[in-house]
Amino acid sequence: MRSGLYAFFKGSEYRLIEISDGGLELISNDSKDIDKGFSFYDEGVFVKKVVREQLDQVCLIDTFALYKGVKLKVGSMRNGKVLLGTSQLQLVEDLGFDRTDKYFYEKWVDIAEVQLIEEKQLATI
Repeated sequence: MRSGLYAFFKGSEYRLIEISDGGLELISNDSKDIDKGFSFYDEGVFVKKVVREQLDQVCLIDTFALYKGVKLKVGSMRNGKVLLGTSQLQLVEDLGFDRTDKYFYEKWVDIAEVQLIEEKQLATI
């Protein structure tokens, strides 16, 4: 499941984060990216500091789930289950969500019960 900023760099798409000094950093899980100037960060994680001009395209990606005909935000996934969330009270009763905050409701469902939808939109940084 992908969510957040992503950027294209040298023909590949990477997670993009803004670091504390105002700079940008690409995140990879592929050791072959060391050939593209990435450095080892931690086991299975490689990073590269970049400037905006080095990036071909920046986009914001959000993952949603279609569950019983309703498009919902995906919180996380684990052990074959997906955490769905909504603040729409009218959906709560029909879909059996539990209240987890004053105005927010969640429910864990089997991944087989949903269709994941990834939405991309161009972003500026």
